[in-house]
Amino acid sequence: MEYVTKKIPKSLVGRINVLKARMQIRSRRKVTEGEVISMAINRLENDIEKEKRYSLADLAGTIKKGKKSDPDEIDRIVYGV
Repeated sequence: MEYVTKKIPKSLVGRINVLKARMQIRSRRKVTEGEVISMAINRLENDIEKEKRYSLADLAGTIKKGKKSDPDEIDRIVYGV
């Protein structure tokens, strides 16, 4: 495991500590902040994987009398804005 230093908001540190304590109670073993962060990242990745996938045809506009794509919708789908 590689050790890195990252700046995070103080409010997030408290939340990580609460999750760490809950995980320790649940698993009855010592849990590190790294494990908490790793678990959160894994869960986020799984949530993203479950999201609807769009084909290029959905993003390209009108294809064979399909609906026209709105530029704002494309930005939302592609960039999450």
